[in-house]
Amino acid sequence: MPVFNPNPLSEQQFYGGTSGGTATAQTITCTPAPGAYAAGQKFRFKVGSGLGSTGAVVTAHTLNVNGLGAKNIVNNEDATNPTLGTWIAGAIVEVMYDGTNMVLMNDAGGWINNTPTVTAASGSITAQTVIRSQFRKIGKVIMYSGVINGINTSAVGTTIDVSLPVNSSPTLLWLTTIQVFDGSAQQVPIVNNQGGVTTMRIAPALAGGSWGTRSGVSVRWNIYYPSV
Repeated sequence: MPVFNPNPLSEQQFYGGTSGGTATAQTITCTPAPGAYAAGQKFRFKVGSGLGSTGAVVTAHTLNVNGLGAKNIVNNEDATNPTLGTWIAGAIVEVMYDGTNMVLMNDAGGWINNTPTVTAASGSITAQTVIRSQFRKIGKVIMYSGVINGINTSAVGTTIDVSLPVNSSPTLLWLTTIQVFDGSAQQVPIVNNQGGVTTMRIAPALAGGSWGTRSGVSVRWNIYYPSV
């Protein structure tokens, strides 16, 4: 039952404990309970286990406070939907109701482990070991870091595609640091780093435009890119 709060509805702040529901349809219960939604209200809650944000930009995420009705959670900068990595399980999320949506007010993301898919865009590769691969999302910028060892290339013209954990916006500028070391521990210069929306492309610029046949190649990267 709602409890009297002397503050105007637009100035009220509530804590909802740990959220329930699903990743894309979160629910919280605040005590005292808001009697109704009002523009300007703020809600904080701890993201429940397994309820980290998910999906692509087309996937809506909602919050339902004390059964008052589900409202879309949107990014602060452009009112788009959250995507994978916007918040993680266990994080404290703060949102403000603007009269229509629940607008994210804080960065609730954190480092998330992922397993990239490594494929040959041209030529061929055999064997690889992912040593580390992690990403985090701040607003709509992705920080992605990783190390893959033991890549064997078996054809001249080989280039490698590494899958991105969150789709990129390939028309915008990336800030990248990518290092490739061949089997003799020599650094290989990179001539390209974008394979499109879903991949980072690694194309070494050796004689013939590739690293040819090599064993034990190591790829290390720290990249920043805008997500779609």
